Amino acid sequence: MHSFAKSTVALAWLLTASSALLLPSTSSCAGFSVGELASLAPSTPIVQTAQLSETPEILPPPEVIDEPETPSTPLEINLPPSAEKAVQHKIDRLSGAVRETFSLWLARSGKYISIMQEVLEQKGMPTDLVFLPLIESGFDPFAVSSRSAAGPWQFMAGTAEKYGLKINWWTDERRDPVKATKAAADYLKRLHEMFGSWPLALASYNAGEGRVSRAMSKANTDDFWQLHNTRLLPKQTRDYVPLYLAAATIAKEPEKHGFEPTELKEFRFDEVLLHDSLSLPTAASCAGTTVEKLRELNPALKRNVTPPYKNYILRIPKGTKASFQAALEQLSPDDRRAWNKVKVKKGDSFWSLAQKYRLSVDTFKEINSLEGKTRLKVGDYVLVPKDGTMHTVSRKSSKKSSRKS
Repeated sequence: MHSFAKSTVALAWLLTASSALLLPSTSSCAGFSVGELASLAPSTPIVQTAQLSETPEILPPPEVIDEPETPSTPLEINLPPSAEKAVQHKIDRLSGAVRETFSLWLARSGKYISIMQEVLEQKGMPTDLVFLPLIESGFDPFAVSSRSAAGPWQFMAGTAEKYGLKINWWTDERRDPVKATKAAADYLKRLHEMFGSWPLALASYNAGEGRVSRAMSKANTDDFWQLHNTRLLPKQTRDYVPLYLAAATIAKEPEKHGFEPTELKEFRFDEVLLHDSLSLPTAASCAGTTVEKLRELNPALKRNVTPPYKNYILRIPKGTKASFQAALEQLSPDDRRAWNKVKVKKGDSFWSLAQKYRLSVDTFKEINSLEGKTRLKVGDYVLVPKDGTMHTVSRKSSKKSSRKS
């Protein structure tokens, strides 16, 4: 058994055979590969939910997901002796065999922990849930699993859209650390309301509430730790809760476990309201920053251009809003526009122009407000992207994580 000292800046863990593991709320990496995940357990990958054949049922989202709720409460998990051993085993693995990889995840977490905890607190959720992305994605906004779960919280598309995240040709809000955390908080709240237990809620986040409910029914128990000792849940799901507790233990007191202290970096920004598309190079120039910095602040953007929405909020570096707006106003309409006008010639069609400019037909129509039209008129002008503005935005160093949600 491992004992843990209480700290005002770190998660207090009280781990005894007869008492609860109490995680008090406090206001206080690239994604990992399947191979790295597999090294956390002797055989089956711990959170490689891509192996699950079942598509998990999705709870309906709450009616309001952005409204601040009640103050957050401690996350309390009762640990029987066998569970303590499971948690300690994962601590030993994270601080031993996979120390180098886990160190990278801890370092990356410093950028997002503060703002994610703020979101969780506003939602009335235990702020200790902020450590879940450690085992989901290594806090990599660009992490994508083999089943196409994406973002720091590793949402599948269907779950993400039900909880208010937009996914289209222009953006993928699963990659947004703020919006995705709001969605994760709402989803986890519903799971906790459904099961009345954080271990079961976390297991359901990994494997799906339907799978967990059926396992509970077969075992005739509502105790995760009893399920943990059976084979009614996949091994990766049985390992998921101990792994989360182990990761949180180390993250709250890294030095105690031989890691460097995590440097907290503020993910702060100004926001500007755009009424038309703007290329990221132009936006970066106006903000006096780099395109890479804008991508870092706006990881949901999938293109080198903002969407053609009448009202789109772009994040820019903190303290640059006034200079950005002044610089933008100085640009001519042609310089500001992310598009070129081309004249429709005989033989042009939606399909041919979309192919020429590497767009889908639907996207080409959306750009030109021609939804519902079936043909182009010769002599009319249409908008097409300037060179480079439609290229997909992704980080070359991003690795795949493995998750389902």
